[in-house]
Formats: sequence, structure tokens, C-alpha cells
Amino acid sequence: MNLHQVNSDPRLFGISGHSNRDTGKKSHWGKNEFNSSFPISLLCYMESKGIKPVYIKMDNDRKTYHSTIGVTALFGKSPKAKGIYYSFEDSYVPYQEMVRGQLERSDLVTISLSGKSKKWLKCFEIKLTALPDNSTFHLKDDTKYACELVFRPTAIEHLALSIATPFKDSKKDLLKTLTPVCSRIFNWRSKSDNLTLLPDLVSTLNELLTKSIDRQEPFVLQPIWKSEGRRSVLAENCLDVFVWSNYAFTRLFLNDPDAKAPRMTREKRSVFWLMRMLYDFAQTGMIQPGLITSEMAYEVKNDKAFAVSGKRTWKYLKCDALTNPRIKLTEIPQIILGDGLLKLSPERRFDAAVVNSLTDTNMKGSK
Repeated sequence: MNLHQVNSDPRLFGISGHSNRDTGKKSHWGKNEFNSSFPISLLCYMESKGIKPVYIKMDNDRKTYHSTIGVTALFGKSPKAKGIYYSFEDSYVPYQEMVRGQLERSDLVTISLSGKSKKWLKCFEIKLTALPDNSTFHLKDDTKYACELVFRPTAIEHLALSIATPFKDSKKDLLKTLTPVCSRIFNWRSKSDNLTLLPDLVSTLNELLTKSIDRQEPFVLQPIWKSEGRRSVLAENCLDVFVWSNYAFTRLFLNDPDAKAPRMTREKRSVFWLMRMLYDFAQTGMIQPGLITSEMAYEVKNDKAFAVSGKRTWKYLKCDALTNPRIKLTEIPQIILGDGLLKLSPERRFDAAVVNSLTDTNMKGSK
């Protein structure tokens, strides 16, 4: 595709004019906005083609399995419907009444607009991930390729709120489940005292999730982009989307490979954060996430909640959509419209891969 032949307003399929981001501005096409806007446009495009994202859920045996979910069910409203609005880096207002202090913003909040009224529908974490990552690119058999996932402390706050919300009118039930173990913690800030209780905390959390298995809901949107090994060039079949339920998401840190090691890890700390937030909510109906994450640092850096390499995520992601993503390279000009491709600056791997893959080919752009 000769990018210089495209000459029309830069747009993204499905979301331009329907979000708090202006795709006409140069700033939108930089790393801070494009990498979260593009995945939502990709989902709108998949809906138009009748392609459902892979939905990773948890079963009664606390194992993950794959289902599918329609984008309309995911967003809470059809992408084609009048009044759907995508608000990026915004607060999910229904959570605010459960939080003391400032509620951290979600990557995406979907809203239904009708006249002057607003209805908050859903909120999500968005993780645009490269396939393969640094831990799997060297594998000759590309069926072992997988993606790294990195989460901020905010993700644990939003996770706690998503689990707590269905218990707003039945906090006593939640308290009954959590009290036997949480009441044994006299000082939540004590790393040495609390590590001994970790197995019981994990067991209690698993019990809670199993009892309320029907309450799990979409939590993380994980679009994947597949490159040719470590080369910054997209594969022919290059794009797809996985959705993690909030319950399936807990497997990433509850199934800590270092669980038996006598030291604090980010994954273990995430268990303590989550349980403290849920216990506070069960007692008072409120959570103070910022105070919890700062007081319970346990001498581990607070720059992120935890990270999971592709070697570990592969078992959760493995399926045909991972090996052969369903959206092709040639379809990208139907998602990035007008001269949007010209606006991309290869600051990060995905930006660079799009530009490198679509420059000087014979593909036709969309106007």
C-alpha cells in the first residue's frame, strides 16, 4: 500500500465521533491513545464481520476454559446502536460510592447516551499484547507463542470492586466467608506474619469465587497482534481479541509458581490486596484502595501489581485464535481509515509493525 495515496480524514472504524478521543488530532495517533483506541475499533470491526472474541472464564473446578462473547454483550450495547459512547481513561461512576477517596480511572468505560441522560454500562482494562513475547519468540514451533501481561495496582482495585458489587445487598454473606481467615490477621502490614496465612487466604478466595461462579463478568480486553517472530512485521493472520472474566483473571496471580517460596512476590501481594479490599467492603461497604496498596507494599516495588510472561499465559490462551488470529493484515485498512496510517509514528512495536507491514505493498486503503 502506498500510504501517500490516501487522502481523507483519519478515523477508526466504529468509534470515531463516538468517544472522548478526537481521531483528527495528531496526539491521538501516538502511543498514549492509539494503543487503547485501536483495540475497541478492532472489536467493532469484528462485530461487523460476525466474529466473536474468545472469552476466558473460570469453571467450578477453578480451571479456565474458552467460550465466546458477542461484542454487544461485552459492551452492554450494540456498537451499531445510536447513543453508544466510548469513554477512555474515565471513572466508572457506579464504583465511586464504594470507594473512599479518588476512584482510579478505567482504560475504557462504555456509556449509553439518551438525550441529556447517561447510563454507565461496562468498564475494562485494555492490554494490547505482542505475540510472541520475549519468553516465547525463540520457540521454533509457533504454536507455543504467547503474550506477556503486565498489570498496574489499579487492576486489583477494579477487580475487588467488580467482585464486591454483586454483594452490595448481601455483605453479611461475604463477611461470613471471609471472617474465619481475615480475622486472624492482626496487622495487614506485617509481611512475615501474613505469609504464613497465604494458603488459607487463597483457599478462602477460591471458595468465594466458586460459590459465586455465575457472577463472573468480562474484565480484561486482551487484543493480540502477531508478528513474524521478533521482526517488527505483522504476520498475515495478525489480529484477534481475548476477553478475561474477572474470575479467570484471578488465576494469573493465585496460581503463583513461587507460592511455596518463603518470600513475598507481587502475585502473593496481590492476594493480600484483594482480600483486604473485599474484607473492608464486607465490614463497612467501602474500600480505600490507595491506602491499602501503599501501606501493604511489603518491601516490593509498587510500579506494577504483577506481570506474567508468555511461558505462563500460553496455557490460558492456547487455541486456534492464538495460533492463527482471525483478522488478516489486509483488513487493517478497513479498521484504520482515511489517512490514519499516515498519522502513526513508530514509537512502539505495534505502531512500527503496522507501518512496516503496510508500506510499499499493493493493498488499497479505505477512504
